[in-house]
Amino acid sequence: MEEVVWGDEERTDVAERAWQRLGLHLGFVSTRPEKLYGTGPDNLWKLSAARQAVIELNTGCASDTIAEKDADRLGGSIR
Repeated sequence: MEEVVWGDEERTDVAERAWQRLGLHLGFVSTRPEKLYGTGPDNLWKLSAARQAVIELNTGCASDTIAEKDADRLGGSIR
């Protein structure tokens, strides 16, 4: 978790890789669709055959609020 740092855009890849490893450590199939395919969420954890956790970290964001574009990105990844 020490590698997940918000507000530092240069550490985004490190944070997303750490989040993927956390999912694997917890026993989930854990992938990085955006890194693999250029689209999709930052991380995707397969919780069961029918359920996934869609994760948009947005660690490069330095704002104290959630921007509409960020919420829309999560909605798009879910769809």
